[in-house]
Amino acid sequence: MIHSEENSSKLELLSIINSLAQQFSSRTHIPCSVGVENDFEYPVFEKEVTQNLFRIIQESLTNIEKHSYATQTSIFIKRENEKTVIYITDDGIGCSEDIIKSSLKSREHLGLRSMKDRMELIGGKIDFISNQDDGMEVRLEI
Repeated sequence: MIHSEENSSKLELLSIINSLAQQFSSRTHIPCSVGVENDFEYPVFEKEVTQNLFRIIQESLTNIEKHSYATQTSIFIKRENEKTVIYITDDGIGCSEDIIKSSLKSREHLGLRSMKDRMELIGGKIDFISNQDDGMEVRLEI
């Protein structure tokens, strides 16, 4: 089997996401599905980018475990406007926009803020989309 840098990156990103989802489901007993857009072309990411994506997805899943009361969650990867977009969603209780805004400014609760800082560090964008009682979506764009 021939391994190119592109194939290595492809396998690494998907492998990392699958591993995080499996660990999350085993630990929490909350199903976590992983999906990839059919014609998705995997980009070659620098190691720093992959490491930060790992930490951000890991923190997203930790937040779901601690705060969401979700019964299922999913991670979906696709291309939008020449960017890689990763969606982490759950069907939990969600939260208000005010709570998200205050968490991003808080010096005590660093989870969302550190996720935002990590995305900015690697030149990406993160959005937190939620309505009270309607789950949460974290959207990563790189």
